[in-house]
Amino acid sequence: EVTIVMPPKQKQQLEYDLLSEEGGGIQNLYETLAKTKIEDAKATVEDDRTAILEMVQRKDGPGYHSLNNQVNELLRSWVLTSIREAVRCRL
Repeated sequence: EVTIVMPPKQKQQLEYDLLSEEGGGIQNLYETLAKTKIEDAKATVEDDRTAILEMVQRKDGPGYHSLNNQVNELLRSWVLTSIREAVRCRL
């Protein structure tokens, strides 16, 4: 199970960006998410990054493409939930 947490100030900015005409809307966010690549990830310790990428690419691992899709789907779902919550709070 994965839990996504965002500080209140950043959450407020995300809501503004998604719900206002000036913010660019959800399409900008989805375009950004589509560019997510696990293979471009950074880590504080380079050996950790290398080990994680090797696990992803192992024969029994998900592979970059599959993991990227899973991460993007998780983030899209989280964004949708956040939008619904923001709209509900504004009603």
